[in-house]
Amino acid sequence: MDINIVIHIARNSCRLVFRSWLFRFFLIFSCVGIFIFQLIFQGNVTRYNISGLITMASFIPYMNLYIYTILQAFVVIFLAGNYFTRERGLDTMETVHYRSVSNWELVLGYYLGFLVSFGVGALFSLFLGLCVHLFFSAAPFSLWAYLFYFLTLTLPTLFFISGFTLWLTRMIRSQVLIILILIIYFLCN
Repeated sequence: MDINIVIHIARNSCRLVFRSWLFRFFLIFSCVGIFIFQLIFQGNVTRYNISGLITMASFIPYMNLYIYTILQAFVVIFLAGNYFTRERGLDTMETVHYRSVSNWELVLGYYLGFLVSFGVGALFSLFLGLCVHLFFSAAPFSLWAYLFYFLTLTLPTLFFISGFTLWLTRMIRSQVLIILILIIYFLCN
């Protein structure tokens, strides 16, 4: 396995995810929605401030990443299911196909690009929560809480739900059945 090929595939895969209208809509909707929620309920801007959500230094990053993770899991069901079943944007991936690439390198590159895309989205949402925390809230601040919740809440959920979706696409060939199973799983969770 050549790591340079995997990185090249991951970079192109990441570009494809960022070009997806579903991912762009999700990123804008989730970041703006979470920012407004935190500004209203965890900031000092309005009188609707719920004191239970700001008493500890970890509540603002926790709420930010908790809401983002729920929204992310719902979008990953549709995006990963469609993304891993067929190669979209053949023009972008033609740079990969001129070399002999093993299936392992191709899937690993796709998966890493997918993870990086959603990880960057989580970091952007976390940055907006950090702005609310520093400039619009009286809550105590701890940078370690941001890192902790990113590593223990967002990344494991992203690994699991995208891996579970990838596994279902390999086991079941019907796209409708895959999405139905994943939505039922999401709602039960």
